[in-house]
Amino acid sequence: MQSFVQKLGGTLRATGAFLVPNTVEDFEQFSVPVKQHIGVRSETTNKQRRLSPLHCLVTKEADAAKRKIERTVMFCMGKCRRDILWERLLKGGQEDDGKILLSRLTFTDFEELLCMVESSSLSKLDERLLHFTNMGPHWFSTLLAYLPSRYGEQFRYFVNTDGKTQCAVIVNVDCTDTCILLSVNSSTGRADLSLLNREARTAAVLQTPAEDEQHQEAIQNLVETFIGACCFHLWSSMLC
Repeated sequence: MQSFVQKLGGTLRATGAFLVPNTVEDFEQFSVPVKQHIGVRSETTNKQRRLSPLHCLVTKEADAAKRKIERTVMFCMGKCRRDILWERLLKGGQEDDGKILLSRLTFTDFEELLCMVESSSLSKLDERLLHFTNMGPHWFSTLLAYLPSRYGEQFRYFVNTDGKTQCAVIVNVDCTDTCILLSVNSSTGRADLSLLNREARTAAVLQTPAEDEQHQEAIQNLVETFIGACCFHLWSSMLC
């Protein structure tokens, strides 16, 4: 059998029909560097993929999706931070079984919160309220001393380190998303009356007509009660 194969191989080599290596050196000469060819093909395929329009489109869309996710995460983080500060404004310092659940806001925290909420001047509701902002520094200092006794637990007070900027907040027990802010600057002798909304009305959750009407009534009652307190204090100060 072996002699037959050797004869067959010799015949094929003689005719040139098939090249069969006789030695290891001949085999290495005729062997194909398969791994090398595979590497070349892979590199060529990768280049084609990088340069293909589909690959560029997918990469562009992936980058856009990444940026959108990052913006969404940052937006949600901002809303969470705002809600935490607003919750501390409403309930900070309150105790439950002798333990304080939420810490009170500092003046720095309150300034941060003001940058995150919607603020609108009360003079936009009624221009006659502008007269209150022109009262003297002494009147405002006595008003700030009167408001805690008038509102009790609804009253919040903040002052900066130099004592020149004072802020009084009246929280709304009927509508916890809205507060009244009285800010007084003793260095300029000016004051501002503002309505604070935790979230802009345009971005707020859609409400039914009945809920919206109830919300507006709660805000109106809050403003009217505060203006009534200011008028009472003004009248009292005139009698003294």
